[in-house]
Amino acid sequence: MKRILSWDRYRGFAILLMAVVNDLATANGIPAFLKHAPGIGYTLADVVAPMFIFAMGLTFMASFQKRYANNKVDAYVSMIKRNLAFIGLGAIFSGVGVYFVQGADWGVLQALGVSGLMSLAVIRLKPVWRTLIAMAILAIYQCSITYWLSEQVLTHLHGGILGAISWGAMLILATVLLEMYSQKKLTMAYAVLLLALGGLALSPIAPISKHLVSASYILVSLALCGAIFGAVDAIGRWFHLEERRDFLCDWGENPLVLYLAHYALIGLFHIPNLWFEPPAWLSLIRTLVMLILLNYLAKFLHRKKVHFSF
Repeated sequence: MKRILSWDRYRGFAILLMAVVNDLATANGIPAFLKHAPGIGYTLADVVAPMFIFAMGLTFMASFQKRYANNKVDAYVSMIKRNLAFIGLGAIFSGVGVYFVQGADWGVLQALGVSGLMSLAVIRLKPVWRTLIAMAILAIYQCSITYWLSEQVLTHLHGGILGAISWGAMLILATVLLEMYSQKKLTMAYAVLLLALGGLALSPIAPISKHLVSASYILVSLALCGAIFGAVDAIGRWFHLEERRDFLCDWGENPLVLYLAHYALIGLFHIPNLWFEPPAWLSLIRTLVMLILLNYLAKFLHRKKVHFSF
């Protein structure tokens, strides 16, 4: 299947933003909007994880349908193996991460894996049923963290296994949004607006919180991701960029490799104590070096025609 450059650009932008935000997280003097909101609220950093969930949704339906057309059983088996691999790989990296960050025993890869398994269970249903199921999951999850389980969610990054349920609802809704977009782009625009309004309307009783992976956070994040993707795709069409590659396309071809590489580089940079909580100028230099190295890696993988995606 021919690569869709707007998809690669979106994934590449997600990786770039993630690398910058994660590396600057330990720096002093960095603007608050580049760090996660401390509890309630929303910052630029809080859209990074949702962008990865949405990026997974870009190819989820097409990948499943292609396999399903050839062999129905193999389609499910291969997708299950893929998502279990995400969980296992994430567990390995989290095992190292706990030495650096408290609560880092659960990461984005595990959330992606659980989300993929949840979405696989309903992917054959019509969009309206997927939407209703996802909304029901969000409602049940929100009630659970409001009255019983908030402490269990807060003790893990990205909400742990319980938070993954909320991320799974987001991926299910993302497949619905992207199906709308493939049929009629304006329909998704209306849906994005409704999601944003719904999330904001819900926020007084279910505050927007990335740490809790609250229902309002999921709805607002999904709206933002849909808007970002729509903008990237529209710019590509308006300026005829469909056949013109740029560095974001290289990054977007191999988001999984660059995701793992950026964490390896952060771990390497953080070995000397000097790198913990450095001044802003030193952290910016460190981040720039990391971006240059990641860019060389992305270009190398493109030249070698190596592709690993979510």
